[in-house]
Amino acid sequence: MPAVISSAPWRPRPNPDAATIAAIGDLSGKRVVVMGLGRFGGGIGAARWLAAHDARVIVTDLADRAALSDSIAQLADIDLRFELGGHRADLLTDAALVVVSPAVPQERSPFFAEIVRRNVPWTTEINLFLARCPATVIGVTGSAGKSTTTAMIHAGLSASWSGGACYMGGNIGRSLLADVAEMSERDVVVLELSSFQLADLPRIARRPELAVLVNAFPHHIDRHGSFDAYVDAKLNIIRGATACTPVVIGGHDDRLIARVRDVADSFGGSIIRAGDEPPPTGLTLPGAHNADNARCATVVCRLLGLDADRTAAALREFRGLPHRLEFVGLFNGVRYYNDSKATCPTTATASLRAFDRPVIALMGGKARDVSLDLLQSAIRESARSLFCFGGGGAILADAVRLDATCGPRPVIEIAATFGEAVASACRAARDGDIVLLVPGFESYDEFPNYEHRGRAFAEIVKRFHHVND
Repeated sequence: MPAVISSAPWRPRPNPDAATIAAIGDLSGKRVVVMGLGRFGGGIGAARWLAAHDARVIVTDLADRAALSDSIAQLADIDLRFELGGHRADLLTDAALVVVSPAVPQERSPFFAEIVRRNVPWTTEINLFLARCPATVIGVTGSAGKSTTTAMIHAGLSASWSGGACYMGGNIGRSLLADVAEMSERDVVVLELSSFQLADLPRIARRPELAVLVNAFPHHIDRHGSFDAYVDAKLNIIRGATACTPVVIGGHDDRLIARVRDVADSFGGSIIRAGDEPPPTGLTLPGAHNADNARCATVVCRLLGLDADRTAAALREFRGLPHRLEFVGLFNGVRYYNDSKATCPTTATASLRAFDRPVIALMGGKARDVSLDLLQSAIRESARSLFCFGGGGAILADAVRLDATCGPRPVIEIAATFGEAVASACRAARDGDIVLLVPGFESYDEFPNYEHRGRAFAEIVKRFHHVND
């Protein structure tokens, strides 16, 4: 019988943040503004939760109704008001609270500056949840792999956890605010946390009872200003934690471990290096980076007292998440993988190196100024052919062509559109090949987000083979 987490010596009893709850108070009949509805669940979850507590909810977003149609449809059954296409200052009149989306660049937002100027109380969806959650929280963050690691931990818990219910949410796409009323101290929550969500965590006292930092490399520098500031935001996951909180760190980044140790020493936290774990065997997901994710999940499940054999079996059976090295299908002997979530050079590099043979790579998207040195090396090592799309693809094609490094260059083709690039890759593939969507750039040139791009890839591949078989 696996150990129950409430008996684990390292874990303090979860303590909802009474001071934060008291400061916000009863919202019944009060005007509450949700700043930023977005498309990924947090704004929707906040609006539904606030309406359930009888607040007079106003949702404001810079995007228009057409762009937010999917999110608006999910709120069709509740009574609230939409103010879209901009943020009007008069919405703050008599507002008791503003719930600010983590996607809002606060330092550049006139509306947020007006919130501060008027001294209107504000919070975030994730802080609303953490302040009230009675369950044990496992917080997971990192630059890449945090969603997969979150889901792997949840899979391990689902296989053998007997202490109560298991929940998974946060940045992975599901708000858990609506579930708080059903949670108890016997439950456990696996919560993915982005740097944007963590930036405002110091506004409340609650911290995860167990923290996982999968990795850290330069990302979102346009928002945070520097890599140091980005890492500082990530470290809010443990900054201010209670005594003896364990911190699981993936990989072998000594500089990151030193940064974590500086913070952990302030509260007596213990550091467990998941990179020292033996490699997992029999994983379905390809790639060394997924083996690192599984190591983190293995350590967490062991800390929770879960059965090691059941954990290992759950990780072997884990099929991954959509758009993260997702297996699309086998057609005419060709294996197709969708890694549309690989939107930066570091994640794209890991994806290219995940396979045991050179791949046919589809790369590109919205152009941006990033170093391509690491990615160029991975392309030369791991790509037999390179089909490029968008401004990012054109930049990447030029960089690979001009690369003076010795060694073979992949065959490069630049397509006018994403769809043309996918069709060309399908035509070029032969029995035994791997076709990999591994953009390395964001999707916003042709698609609203990486999910739309990944779904389009799968649809084009399946349509091509249906038409051309």
